[in-house]
Amino acid sequence: MGLFLASYAHAETVVAPIIAPLSTKEKVEIAFSDAPVMVKKIKCESGYKQFWPNGKPKISPTQDVGVIQINQTHWKEAKKLGLDIFNSEDDNIKMGRIIYDEQGSSGWNAPATPNCK
Repeated sequence: MGLFLASYAHAETVVAPIIAPLSTKEKVEIAFSDAPVMVKKIKCESGYKQFWPNGKPKISPTQDVGVIQINQTHWKEAKKLGLDIFNSEDDNIKMGRIIYDEQGSSGWNAPATPNCK
């Protein structure tokens, strides 16, 4: 029988430390659960990383940003939607899903390596 959190007054205090937050990879796998090709492309494009080791947003030489590598052609649309694709991996993933729903996987050019097929 599952734990019904709403029935406990202090459930967040008791349970929250036990539940680990999702990794970026897990978030991507959930967002693109119906598109395994995208999970592979995202792994190849960004290695599931939103930021460089120095903490700055990951921006490629072709001006693609974040974990989903959102191209600059979509930056204005993301801003209009109130998404901070530079500093929020969750917003970056949301925008990636929006683009995927509009264009499919053709909006990304993952490197031609054996892991990206």
